[in-house]
Amino acid sequence: MATSLDNRVELKNEFYRITGTSSSDTALGEIETVAADELNHLIFQGMREAQSWYIDTAGGGILWEKVATAITSWSGDDATDGGRYKALETDFGRLDGDRENSALRTVDGERWGRQIDHETRYLRGDNFYLKGSNLWITRGAVPPASLVYDYIHEIAELTDDSTAPDFPERDRRLICLEAANIFIKRPACPLDAEGKQEIRADLKETRRAIYTRARRTREPRRMRSSGAIGNRFFGTGR
Repeated sequence: MATSLDNRVELKNEFYRITGTSSSDTALGEIETVAADELNHLIFQGMREAQSWYIDTAGGGILWEKVATAITSWSGDDATDGGRYKALETDFGRLDGDRENSALRTVDGERWGRQIDHETRYLRGDNFYLKGSNLWITRGAVPPASLVYDYIHEIAELTDDSTAPDFPERDRRLICLEAANIFIKRPACPLDAEGKQEIRADLKETRRAIYTRARRTREPRRMRSSGAIGNRFFGTGR
Protein backbone atom coordinates (compact mmCIF):
# COMPACT_ATOMS: atom_id res chain seq x y z
CA MET A 1 0.00 0.00 0.00
CA ALA A 2 1.25 3.50 -0.79
CA THR A 3 2.53 5.38 2.25
CA SER A 4 2.92 8.96 1.09
CA LEU A 5 0.70 9.49 -1.96
CA ASP A 6 2.63 12.63 -2.82
CA ASN A 7 1.22 13.21 -6.29
CA ARG A 8 -1.55 12.26 -8.70
CA VAL A 9 0.34 9.27 -10.10
CA GLU A 10 0.59 7.72 -6.64
CA LEU A 11 -3.06 8.50 -5.92
CA LYS A 12 -4.10 6.78 -9.15
CA ASN A 13 -1.93 3.75 -8.42
CA GLU A 14 -3.55 3.45 -4.99
CA PHE A 15 -6.99 3.73 -6.60
CA TYR A 16 -6.08 0.86 -8.93
CA ARG A 17 -4.92 -1.19 -5.95
CA ILE A 18 -8.10 -0.52 -3.96
CA THR A 19 -10.45 -1.33 -6.84
CA GLY A 20 -8.39 -4.08 -8.44
CA THR A 21 -8.59 -2.28 -11.79
CA SER A 22 -6.06 -0.93 -14.27
CA SER A 23 -5.83 1.79 -16.89
CA SER A 24 -7.13 -0.61 -19.51
CA ASP A 25 -10.52 -1.12 -17.82
CA THR A 26 -13.32 0.14 -20.04
CA ALA A 27 -15.36 1.19 -16.99
CA LEU A 28 -12.82 3.93 -16.32
CA GLY A 29 -13.43 5.29 -19.78
CA GLU A 30 -17.17 5.45 -19.37
CA ILE A 31 -17.26 9.24 -19.59
CA GLU A 32 -13.97 10.14 -21.25
CA THR A 33 -12.49 8.33 -24.21
CA VAL A 34 -9.16 8.01 -22.43
CA ALA A 35 -9.21 6.04 -19.17
CA ALA A 36 -6.46 8.16 -17.62
CA ASP A 37 -8.50 11.34 -18.10
CA GLU A 38 -11.52 9.82 -16.43
CA LEU A 39 -9.45 8.62 -13.50
CA ASN A 40 -8.03 12.13 -13.09
CA HIS A 41 -11.61 13.33 -12.77
CA LEU A 42 -12.44 10.60 -10.26
CA ILE A 43 -9.43 11.56 -8.16
CA PHE A 44 -10.59 15.18 -8.18
CA GLN A 45 -14.08 14.14 -7.10
CA GLY A 46 -12.50 12.03 -4.37
CA MET A 47 -10.50 15.04 -3.18
CA ARG A 48 -13.62 17.18 -2.88
CA GLU A 49 -15.59 14.43 -1.12
CA ALA A 50 -12.70 13.79 1.27
CA GLN A 51 -12.36 17.48 2.07
CA SER A 52 -16.08 17.90 2.73
CA TRP A 53 -16.11 14.89 5.05
CA TYR A 54 -12.94 16.03 6.80
CA ILE A 55 -14.41 19.47 7.50
CA ASP A 56 -17.91 18.36 8.55
CA THR A 57 -17.01 15.28 10.56
CA ALA A 58 -13.38 15.44 11.61
CA GLY A 59 -13.36 19.18 12.31
CA GLY A 60 -10.59 19.80 9.82
CA GLY A 61 -11.74 23.12 8.41
CA ILE A 62 -8.74 24.85 9.97
CA LEU A 63 -6.54 23.11 7.42
CA TRP A 64 -8.05 25.13 4.58
CA GLU A 65 -8.80 28.42 6.31
CA LYS A 66 -8.08 31.63 4.43
CA VAL A 67 -8.77 35.33 4.84
CA ALA A 68 -10.43 37.17 1.99
CA THR A 69 -9.00 40.29 0.41
CA ALA A 70 -10.17 43.34 2.31
CA ILE A 71 -13.49 44.76 1.10
CA THR A 72 -13.32 48.54 0.82
CA SER A 73 -16.20 49.11 -1.61
CA TRP A 74 -19.49 47.43 -2.49
CA SER A 75 -21.52 47.10 -5.67
CA GLY A 76 -25.25 47.64 -5.92
CA ASP A 77 -27.58 50.02 -4.13
CA ASP A 78 -30.10 49.69 -1.32
CA ALA A 79 -32.84 51.46 -3.26
CA THR A 80 -32.56 49.49 -6.51
CA ASP A 81 -31.03 46.16 -5.42
CA GLY A 82 -32.31 45.74 -1.89
CA GLY A 83 -28.75 45.75 -0.55
CA ARG A 84 -25.14 45.78 -1.66
CA TYR A 85 -22.80 42.97 -2.64
CA LYS A 86 -19.22 41.87 -3.26
CA ALA A 87 -18.00 38.97 -5.38
CA LEU A 88 -16.71 36.03 -3.35
CA GLU A 89 -13.14 34.81 -3.67
CA THR A 90 -12.67 32.53 -6.67
CA ASP A 91 -11.67 29.56 -4.48
CA PHE A 92 -14.46 30.16 -1.95
CA GLY A 93 -15.97 27.05 -0.42
CA ARG A 94 -17.87 28.19 2.65
CA LEU A 95 -17.81 30.91 5.26
CA ASP A 96 -15.86 30.04 8.38
CA GLY A 97 -18.51 31.31 10.77
CA ASP A 98 -22.16 31.09 11.78
CA ARG A 99 -24.94 33.16 13.31
CA GLU A 100 -23.21 33.38 16.68
CA ASN A 101 -19.69 33.91 15.35
CA SER A 102 -19.66 36.12 12.29
CA ALA A 103 -17.13 35.29 9.61
CA LEU A 104 -16.94 38.99 8.74
CA ARG A 105 -14.55 41.10 10.80
CA THR A 106 -12.13 43.99 10.78
CA VAL A 107 -8.48 43.20 10.18
CA ASP A 108 -7.77 43.41 13.93
CA GLY A 109 -10.41 40.77 14.70
CA GLU A 110 -13.56 42.70 15.67
CA ARG A 111 -16.51 40.74 14.34
CA TRP A 112 -19.14 42.56 12.32
CA GLY A 113 -22.67 41.79 11.22
CA ARG A 114 -25.11 38.94 11.65
CA GLN A 115 -25.38 36.06 9.22
CA ILE A 116 -28.94 35.47 8.01
CA ASP A 117 -30.75 33.19 5.59
CA HIS A 118 -31.43 34.25 2.03
CA GLU A 119 -35.16 34.12 2.80
CA THR A 120 -34.80 37.01 5.28
CA ARG A 121 -32.62 39.14 3.01
CA TYR A 122 -34.97 42.13 3.15
CA LEU A 123 -34.21 42.84 6.79
CA ARG A 124 -32.57 46.15 7.60
CA GLY A 125 -29.38 46.64 9.55
CA ASP A 126 -25.99 45.02 9.82
CA ASN A 127 -26.84 41.64 8.30
CA PHE A 128 -25.23 39.60 5.53
CA TYR A 129 -25.97 36.49 3.49
CA LEU A 130 -24.69 34.56 0.50
CA LYS A 131 -26.38 34.38 -2.87
CA GLY A 132 -24.74 32.69 -5.82
CA SER A 133 -21.16 33.89 -6.09
CA ASN A 134 -21.71 37.07 -4.08
CA LEU A 135 -21.63 38.17 -0.45
CA TRP A 136 -24.56 40.50 0.25
CA ILE A 137 -25.21 43.01 3.03
CA THR A 138 -28.79 44.08 3.72
CA ARG A 139 -30.39 47.47 3.44
CA GLY A 140 -29.17 50.01 5.93
CA ALA A 141 -26.02 48.09 6.78
CA VAL A 142 -23.07 50.23 7.86
CA PRO A 143 -19.94 48.10 7.44
CA PRO A 144 -16.48 49.31 8.49
CA ALA A 145 -14.40 51.05 5.86
CA SER A 146 -12.34 47.87 5.52
CA LEU A 147 -13.82 44.45 6.10
CA VAL A 148 -12.47 40.91 5.61
CA TYR A 149 -14.04 37.50 6.05
CA ASP A 150 -12.69 34.12 7.08
CA TYR A 151 -13.50 31.30 4.73
CA ILE A 152 -12.60 27.73 3.86
CA HIS A 153 -11.28 27.36 0.36
CA GLU A 154 -12.07 24.51 -2.00
CA ILE A 155 -9.26 22.13 -2.86
CA ALA A 156 -7.88 22.91 -6.29
CA GLU A 157 -7.87 20.26 -8.98
CA LEU A 158 -4.48 18.73 -9.69
CA THR A 159 -3.43 19.88 -13.16
CA ASP A 160 -0.40 17.61 -13.50
CA ASP A 161 0.91 14.33 -12.15
CA SER A 162 3.69 15.81 -9.99
CA THR A 163 1.86 18.28 -7.72
CA ALA A 164 1.09 17.15 -4.17
CA PRO A 165 -2.59 17.23 -3.16
CA ASP A 166 -3.62 19.91 -0.67
CA PHE A 167 -4.61 17.32 1.92
CA PRO A 168 -3.06 15.98 5.16
CA GLU A 169 -0.33 13.59 4.06
CA ARG A 170 -1.22 10.92 6.60
CA ASP A 171 -4.82 10.78 5.40
CA ARG A 172 -4.48 11.02 1.62
CA ARG A 173 -5.62 7.46 1.15
CA LEU A 174 -9.10 8.75 2.00
CA ILE A 175 -9.05 10.56 -1.36
CA CYS A 176 -8.60 7.25 -3.19
CA LEU A 177 -11.29 5.53 -1.14
CA GLU A 178 -13.78 8.34 -1.79
CA ALA A 179 -12.99 8.11 -5.50
CA ALA A 180 -13.45 4.33 -5.36
CA ASN A 181 -16.78 4.78 -3.57
CA ILE A 182 -17.96 6.96 -6.44
CA PHE A 183 -16.65 4.46 -8.99
CA ILE A 184 -18.47 1.44 -7.52
CA LYS A 185 -21.83 3.19 -7.91
CA ARG A 186 -21.47 3.22 -11.69
CA PRO A 187 -23.38 0.58 -13.65
CA ALA A 188 -20.24 -0.27 -15.63
CA CYS A 189 -18.15 -0.97 -12.52
CA PRO A 190 -16.65 -4.48 -12.94
CA LEU A 191 -16.52 -5.30 -9.21
CA ASP A 192 -18.97 -7.82 -7.74
CA ALA A 193 -21.06 -7.18 -4.62
CA GLU A 194 -18.38 -8.53 -2.31
CA GLY A 195 -15.70 -6.33 -3.84
CA LYS A 196 -17.88 -3.25 -3.51
CA GLN A 197 -18.68 -4.06 0.11
CA GLU A 198 -14.96 -4.39 0.90
CA ILE A 199 -14.39 -0.86 -0.40
CA ARG A 200 -17.29 0.51 1.63
CA ALA A 201 -15.97 -1.20 4.76
CA ASP A 202 -12.45 0.13 4.10
CA LEU A 203 -13.83 3.64 3.67
CA LYS A 204 -15.83 3.39 6.89
CA GLU A 205 -12.84 2.16 8.90
CA THR A 206 -10.54 4.80 7.44
CA ARG A 207 -13.00 7.54 8.31
CA ARG A 208 -13.32 6.18 11.85
CA ALA A 209 -9.55 6.17 12.32
CA ILE A 210 -9.20 9.72 11.02
CA TYR A 211 -12.05 10.95 13.19
CA THR A 212 -10.48 9.45 16.30
CA ARG A 213 -7.04 10.82 15.52
CA ALA A 214 -8.35 14.28 14.60
CA ARG A 215 -9.53 14.96 18.14
CA ARG A 216 -6.65 17.02 19.53
CA THR A 217 -8.08 17.48 23.04
CA ARG A 218 -10.50 15.72 25.40
CA GLU A 219 -13.02 18.49 24.95
CA PRO A 220 -16.20 16.95 23.53
CA ARG A 221 -17.28 18.21 20.17
CA ARG A 222 -20.05 20.77 20.39
CA MET A 223 -22.87 21.16 17.93
CA ARG A 224 -22.65 24.44 16.07
CA SER A 225 -25.62 26.48 15.00
CA SER A 226 -27.25 25.52 11.73
CA GLY A 227 -26.45 29.03 10.57
CA ALA A 228 -23.66 27.96 8.24
CA ILE A 229 -25.64 29.08 5.22
CA GLY A 230 -24.47 29.39 1.66
CA ASN A 231 -22.50 26.16 1.68
CA ARG A 232 -21.23 25.83 -1.88
CA PHE A 233 -19.70 22.39 -1.25
CA PHE A 234 -23.21 20.96 -1.25
CA GLY A 235 -24.98 23.67 -3.21
CA THR A 236 -27.71 24.31 -0.66
CA GLY A 237 -28.46 27.70 -2.19
CA ARG A 238 -29.18 29.09 1.23
